[in-house]
Amino acid sequence: MEVHDLMGRKVTSIEVAGTSSQRLDLSGLNSSVYFVTITTDHGTLTKRVIKK
Repeated sequence: MEVHDLMGRKVTSIEVAGTSSQRLDLSGLNSSVYFVTITTDHGTLTKRVIKK
């Protein structure tokens, strides 16, 4: 799982293996819009997250 900022810079990444759920802690990031990308054997999903 990776988190990118609006400029496309990777701000954090988390290795997720063998689990169907994972909590993502964004408390250390500034208020902004981020893109969370999750990659599995079945494909890739990117979602926009707004941190206030």
